[in-house]
Amino acid sequence: MRSGSSRPADGLSISIGNDLPEQVVPDAEEGAGEGMRICFDAWDSGLDDLAPQIEELYAGESQASQSFSAPTDVPAADRFKDEDGKFVMMWHNREWANVNKCLWGKVIPSVSWS
Repeated sequence: MRSGSSRPADGLSISIGNDLPEQVVPDAEEGAGEGMRICFDAWDSGLDDLAPQIEELYAGESQASQSFSAPTDVPAADRFKDEDGKFVMMWHNREWANVNKCLWGKVIPSVSWS
């Protein structure tokens, strides 16, 4: 996704688990397996898609998600804003938003982005 268009598509994911496929999955931004998945979906595919979005899943269940601003049909009230109330884009000025993930033992307590 580096050095792509001004509106990069589709996304990427980080999947950690014991049941990952040996082959590349067709929708790489969705991740795979029932372990932990952190999904970066950069392209709004329409319909019920909440991209651009970062979502964390564990055991197939969404644990946290946040939509960003971009050409999207996600309502403005659901998009991430900075401390000044300005919309934040996942990809802006050729840089990605910062994402921090904290893990302690088997508990997944927090994901933050800025």
